[in-house]
Amino acid sequence: ARRPLPSPADLDMFKLATVLAFLAAIASVVSAEVYFEERFDDGWRDRWTKSSWKTSEGQDGDFELTRGKWYGDADADRGIQTSADARFYALSADMGETITNEGKSLVLQFSAKHEQKLDCGGGYVKLLPSTTDASAFGGDTPYAVMFGPDICGYATRRVHVILTDSKGTNQLVKKTIPCETDELTHVYTLRLHANNTYEVLIDNEEKERGSLEEDFEFLPPKTIADPEATKPEDWDDRATIPDESDVKPEGYDDVPPTVADPEASKPEDWDDDEDGDWEPPMIDNPEYKGAWEQKTIDNPAYKGAWAAPEIPNPAYNADDAAELYKFSDLRYVGFELWQVTAGTIFDNVLVTDDAAYAARFAEETWGASKEGERAMYEAHAAEKAKEEATEAAAADVRAKAKAEKAAADASIAAEAAAKKAETASALVAKKKAVLKEAKEKAKNVLAAIDAGTTPEQKLYADATRDAKIATTHAEKESAEAKSSLTKAMKAKIEGDDAAAAAAIADAKIETAHASKAFVEAAAAETRAAKEFTGAATDIDEAIDVSHITSAEKAAADALEAMKAANAKKEEAEAKVATAKANAAREAALKLAADAKAAAAEKARVEAVADAAHKAEAAAEAAEKRAREQAASAEAIAASDASAEEKATAEAMATAAKKAAAAAAEKKAKAHADADAADAAHAKATEDADKAKQVAKAAVATAKAARAAIPVVHPYVPPEDPEGKYPGTEGCQAVCEGVHIDQHTCQSKSYCTWMEGLCWSAVGKAACPDEESVSVPATEPPVHDSMMEDTHHDDHYGYDVEYGDHYGDHYGDHYGD
Repeated sequence: ARRPLPSPADLDMFKLATVLAFLAAIASVVSAEVYFEERFDDGWRDRWTKSSWKTSEGQDGDFELTRGKWYGDADADRGIQTSADARFYALSADMGETITNEGKSLVLQFSAKHEQKLDCGGGYVKLLPSTTDASAFGGDTPYAVMFGPDICGYATRRVHVILTDSKGTNQLVKKTIPCETDELTHVYTLRLHANNTYEVLIDNEEKERGSLEEDFEFLPPKTIADPEATKPEDWDDRATIPDESDVKPEGYDDVPPTVADPEASKPEDWDDDEDGDWEPPMIDNPEYKGAWEQKTIDNPAYKGAWAAPEIPNPAYNADDAAELYKFSDLRYVGFELWQVTAGTIFDNVLVTDDAAYAARFAEETWGASKEGERAMYEAHAAEKAKEEATEAAAADVRAKAKAEKAAADASIAAEAAAKKAETASALVAKKKAVLKEAKEKAKNVLAAIDAGTTPEQKLYADATRDAKIATTHAEKESAEAKSSLTKAMKAKIEGDDAAAAAAIADAKIETAHASKAFVEAAAAETRAAKEFTGAATDIDEAIDVSHITSAEKAAADALEAMKAANAKKEEAEAKVATAKANAAREAALKLAADAKAAAAEKARVEAVADAAHKAEAAAEAAEKRAREQAASAEAIAASDASAEEKATAEAMATAAKKAAAAAAEKKAKAHADADAADAAHAKATEDADKAKQVAKAAVATAKAARAAIPVVHPYVPPEDPEGKYPGTEGCQAVCEGVHIDQHTCQSKSYCTWMEGLCWSAVGKAACPDEESVSVPATEPPVHDSMMEDTHHDDHYGYDVEYGDHYGDHYGDHYGD
């Protein structure tokens, strides 16, 4: 349908608006002022002052003039770059006069290129008062405005807008404004307006706008919770209540959490005498359900969380909101930064009251170079990616070879340990058989002794009997000799010499017989004594358990050898499993990094797509406004207006049509860019999702490999009071200064005797007269947190190492 002609009243209003707009444009041109403009040429150091803030501590950094690794114009794209990692940077320039933005806009603009792919650090600019001492400018220096990007890890990636209020408190914008995180140049623009509004632009595209009163905490809230209000007594704010119908089943608490493993059986080589009574291992009880908890149900009387009603805040004064935008004392522009990784290039710093000039300035500088810079960056990135791919492939080959060698070495060690364990096991069995035979022999000997049936005991009994017979015979002959002597003495007295002589002769014969019998008795007693000694020796031998003890020691030695061999085998198997786990871990870390990179690329492309759609919408709106203006101007030209008014309207219509055509062309380009960005976003989303799934699978594989690492039970020798294990002195020398167990050479600091080596917290050394045996060190485990981000604080994302600096730096807003 044909647009209706405007009414005379509409024409009058349009004329007035046109005149006012024309006058405003003229006034803007006349009153527009550029307070500060820095493009950084060879003489830049003459205009800027480096602070000595951190010089005495050796922590200050220098800015260097450079165009960087990629650029569009070798001369125009030069800027100042942070040059050293983990340094403080403080630099300021005098604007030449103290300025105020009272009654007009204030525009702060600059470009930043994080060529180093900034991981943690600031990239912002400050506006400082006239009281600033440029030579001592630092983190504690008061400022009026702080604006620019800040990055630390994945948690902090935002544009800071911090304005100092009339009380000297730094107020941070409540909104989170994302910043650019790539390695290209981007222009950051802050506009403060006299109507207490603000705008933040990146690359001449609006990213955020709002009210100073609503988006900052300059003023107390308009309303507060009524302090006099109290929660009604009948207000029930319990969302759920216990289900009274749910009762604990009888005998619920009688079910133990663990039970004996019903499938376990006593090992065949278990010896109750040596190993003690066997008990099956405990396992989780499948019938155990944990501590009983009563069920809950929705509370039918629930009224929700109670909140006090809002009332007007008596501390709020609407008059205080009139000049939130105003700064009356602005004199210096400054950079005050901390960067973990240096390399950011700053350029084209501008302070003005003219937003249009700032936009043109950005297009003339950044806009003229951005395509050339991107082309050089992409060529550099492609070459770097190629180099990284080549190095990654070589690293994979090296890692694979290392893992294969470690696995082969560990396999050989495991086989050797298995053979050693097998030999030790056979030795244990042999020694046990010897021990059993020795015990049986001792048992039989002791039984024979108890029954008195040993040969020595029989000979001793016979010799004792012979001695008794000989003694009895000797005593009889002696008595007969005494009787004959008595007869001889009696015959002599009676004078019967013949009878006396015969009796004496008999006595001599009987005495000789008695002497002989006594000799025989003495000999029998000697034999008995000898046989007694033999019997005693036999008994001693029977009850001597030294050979049994020797057999037991031999068996114990063999058992210790088997334990040592098994420990060695466990270590070898653990090394194989650890090598596999480490390889899986490295693969998972690499895939996790790929997934993070894919996610970052997805976010970047998504931001590009969003910007493209916004640009398309803005172009469409601009086209619509231009066509409406052209139509209105044509209507005026077709009306009965004066010739001068018609000429003005025709000129405006022509300009509006050109603007509409340019906007249409821009919209078409933006539409094509948006379509391309949407396609790229879809592809990036697909790649990110795939990379995430692959990384998750790799993490699961790594965790499984880690879980498969067997538990190693280190071999600890038994106590050795007789010095069975040599080399204790060597261990004491290695573990000097810590307590050493003199028998096992084991201390609280893990100083242990093992396979001829002294191990301690301070290293290892060969023990005396022992050969060094290499024992592999334990490899690090696979960590569950391989894909978790580093923890950062709520505001900045800085680690504790940097917390103090930012706590002082940003006062109440950013704590330690």
